[in-house]
Amino acid sequence: MKGFITITLFSMIFSSTIYPEGCTEYRDEIGCTKCDKNYILKNNECFKTEGCLSKNDYECTSCSYGYYLFENLCYKKEENCLRAQII
Repeated sequence: MKGFITITLFSMIFSSTIYPEGCTEYRDEIGCTKCDKNYILKNNECFKTEGCLSKNDYECTSCSYGYYLFENLCYKKEENCLRAQII
């Protein structure tokens, strides 16, 4: 046929996986296996490292002024708090 043009269109489907906050690698059967740099991995969950002065992939080892270390995570001290009690 004169003037007939065939055009084939390809569509690309992009899938995006939404991981829990701070998680960069996730396995359905286990949970999170790797966290973003501002998080630490504990029991296959990512915890934000706010107040963490030094850390490795799995724990905070020291906290910034105004924070206290408990079970390898830093928690913000309450104003005028002399001692924190964890129950």
